[in-house]
Amino acid sequence: MSELQEELGNIDTFLKLSPEARQSLATRLAKHLNGAEDLWEARPELVGKRQLIVLHHKGDGLDYVVIPGGRLLMGISDGDIAALEAHVEWQEIYPKLIEAQRGASAPPREIDMPAFLCTRHLVSADDVDRLGDGDQGDEFLRDDARRFADRLGARLPSEAELEWLAREGGATSFCCGADVELEEEGFVAPDLDSGFGLEGLMLPQWADDDWHDSYAGAPSGAGAWRDDAPTAAVVRGAVTEGVEEPPALVYALAGYRVKKPIAAEPDPYGDDLALLRLVRSVAL
Repeated sequence: MSELQEELGNIDTFLKLSPEARQSLATRLAKHLNGAEDLWEARPELVGKRQLIVLHHKGDGLDYVVIPGGRLLMGISDGDIAALEAHVEWQEIYPKLIEAQRGASAPPREIDMPAFLCTRHLVSADDVDRLGDGDQGDEFLRDDARRFADRLGARLPSEAELEWLAREGGATSFCCGADVELEEEGFVAPDLDSGFGLEGLMLPQWADDDWHDSYAGAPSGAGAWRDDAPTAAVVRGAVTEGVEEPPALVYALAGYRVKKPIAAEPDPYGDDLALLRLVRSVAL
């Protein structure tokens, strides 16, 4: 096992590193990724409460947070339900919605999550304009999002990767500490930063997966689950107007997933659009 793999392959190992060791790791990783090229440079800052490292990609001009890997229990588990029950009157408020979500996220499955690189910010309209897609704006059809990412040498995150981000490596049941925010402030804003230092993680964004009504028959790895002729895709993040009441915390569950149609013609109301976060695989 390489030193980089040892440091980044397991989030618990990474979190034991000192700030100085993490900054050294960023420099070494940039050198490793560059090879004969000069596309990556280490940023000096550590981001989020978990103090992750950041690399800048000179080609697309975007900052990528280096996400350590580990073991993911994907899907809404008994532990998530217990965390939700601490805030929700389970028998009185939205039980059908909660149970429907649990059904769509069942059965929970364990996944070995490799380390990967993820843009710190969602792709903005300015990024799109700068990178050559002019009038696209920051909301994409799923296939257009795939083409945009592919042209940059990146890809869409898999649903498993987005859940790993939302769970902060398995540390939480709620995206961006939404439960704590609701208790302390009485309101959860959709622009909360995550413990990984990511912005916009609670907003609707594309996964690379095609929609399946449950995880029955899902592949064992962390990659996207794709079909030959999909009619719907997966969006993660769904808090667009904030959360004011405990029942709405269901939308901030790390395992919450949304079905989006894939149509031959764009929907005039934009119901088939979502935002875009780019990821890159990393060979360690």
